[in-house]
Amino acid sequence: MERPRVTRWTVLLVLPIVCFGAWKLNTRIADKATLQVFQDGDGNLRIGLMLERDRDPPDCEVVGPEVRATIDGVELATQMRGEATGITIPGFGCDDKAWFTISSLPSRPDGEVGVLRVRDGARSLEMRVLNLRALMRAELSVSAVSPGDTVTMRIHPDGDPPLFQKGAHLSIMRGDKLVAPLADRDLRIRDRSVSFVVPRLEPGTYDLALGVGEQRRTALRCQGVSTCVITDGYRVPKAVPIVVR
Repeated sequence: MERPRVTRWTVLLVLPIVCFGAWKLNTRIADKATLQVFQDGDGNLRIGLMLERDRDPPDCEVVGPEVRATIDGVELATQMRGEATGITIPGFGCDDKAWFTISSLPSRPDGEVGVLRVRDGARSLEMRVLNLRALMRAELSVSAVSPGDTVTMRIHPDGDPPLFQKGAHLSIMRGDKLVAPLADRDLRIRDRSVSFVVPRLEPGTYDLALGVGEQRRTALRCQGVSTCVITDGYRVPKAVPIVVR
């Protein structure tokens, strides 16, 4: 069987592809970027970014000491750049993760696209995420109700993925006292709306505190890594008041 001939033209055609692949690997800052968004019941935002490498990098450092990470130009604190674990077994000698955080990040209006950038010399990462800094919040269909009425809570920001039925819960509070806990079986969830029937309560003003999971968001742009993942680690809308007649 005759072997295929490798001509000068074949080399000239293949070489740019190989060089481009090598350049792309060189400019890739990590293999995976995980963005974690937290929001407490007072509306405070906290965001963390983790960069991971599939293989142990030299000296266990995922990024160098001059690395800079920002969200919309606001700088994140570098908590970790990758470090040795002290284990000598190949593949386990490095904690090959870099970690960046920012707390009390001011929120932005719904519909805005947040831009996360990381630059480490010639290597860089860019993620664009819709509603990255928009607050999760609840809006009631009515402000005053009677026992037996149906109330619907619209969970903003619009444009984010649907809510999870499983594990959702609603706490009806009066001051610091839990008056009526409603489980997921007592709630009807559709897209980003939560409906429930008002239980028998004494007349007065109550606070509704909702706990609900969200389907995973996706980045509008993911450049500089193989995979971008967004996890809403813990987002809680502020409790909203309602009057029971």
